Amino acid sequence: MAKNMPFISIIIVNFNGLNLLKNCLPSVCKQTYPQDKYEIIVVDNNSTDGSVNYIKANYPSVIVIQNSENGGFARPNNKAAAIAKGEYLALLNNDMYAKENWLEKLVASQQRTGAACVGGAILNSDGSKIDFFDGMIDCIGNAYFLGGSYNPRHAKPSTILDDYHQEKDVFYASGGAMLIDKDVFLAVGGFDEDLYLYHEDDDLCWRLWLLGYKVVASPLAVTFHRHSTTSRKFAKYQIRFYHQRNPLMMLYKNYEGKNVYKYLCGALIWRLLKVIESLRADIVLDNEHNLKFLTVKQKVSRTVGKSKIFFRLIRKLDDLLIFLAAVISFLKRLPSIREKRKVLQTARQRSDAEIMQMFHLPKSRFTHYKVFDHYLEEFLGSDQ
Repeated sequence: MAKNMPFISIIIVNFNGLNLLKNCLPSVCKQTYPQDKYEIIVVDNNSTDGSVNYIKANYPSVIVIQNSENGGFARPNNKAAAIAKGEYLALLNNDMYAKENWLEKLVASQQRTGAACVGGAILNSDGSKIDFFDGMIDCIGNAYFLGGSYNPRHAKPSTILDDYHQEKDVFYASGGAMLIDKDVFLAVGGFDEDLYLYHEDDDLCWRLWLLGYKVVASPLAVTFHRHSTTSRKFAKYQIRFYHQRNPLMMLYKNYEGKNVYKYLCGALIWRLLKVIESLRADIVLDNEHNLKFLTVKQKVSRTVGKSKIFFRLIRKLDDLLIFLAAVISFLKRLPSIREKRKVLQTARQRSDAEIMQMFHLPKSRFTHYKVFDHYLEEFLGSDQ
């Protein structure tokens, strides 16, 4: 560990996470990093489970900010950053607990690389699989990362990290476990509070790269994650809504003028196609040759299948409503997003071409419909 040990502010956002804090807080209090070199700030989003009383009774040195409402993720972190004394902010989700040397390894990585932001490796609760490492997005705003913890059953074994011997440049680090220079965080506007929940970290890191900063990930800075315990506190429709809307806002703000409308339209088309897929309304564009050789059984099957589309539409109407609500919400916020976009593009230090080298190029294509994939690829062009 380098002799120059900056003061760190560890920030934890909590909402009805009393049971989670009983693992999270002890882990940050037992860090190998000198205890006089860091403070702990917990921002409580109006919990009703006794979280605040527990913190005050058991961790009197922890600074508690009590919100009168659930402010999501972005606003509480920004609020804590504004009062933090640290030179760097170490963000940690309440459903995680940190390895003893987590903070030490983050700081060491920052000092070796000079990066404004350092992410770590997030493993599942027993450390056997990867929840998050090496964050990327594709050209229409979908997030990808090594581990694939959106579906824990498909998560990769943590032994893969043995192949990573040092820090690597990444497009984005998870806001659930990152270290970031406080002055830089404040200078770039912190997390975008219009996003409220989800995609705040990839948006923040996109802005960091755009404005000339650097983001890296260290395989040695390890945290452990109790999967989806926080997201369960939000209704499923809320989660789906923010996953639909927030990438649209991110794309509009961060792309250059020559790319913004192309990829924004591509994102809208993709999301509409995913709604169609959820309806299972298989659209078949048969040519005359294919129709001619359909068997009677196939023709009957196609007719019956089409007759069910209406009933499937009724059953899955919520997907369509969420998509429409996301688009309407995005359009309502355009004036505010346009102002943010203007500021960002004026201060831009890197081109889209430089930044997009770190984008993920999906090998499985965008949709289950090959004909749509063809047209979407043609529309977006080969540079995606």
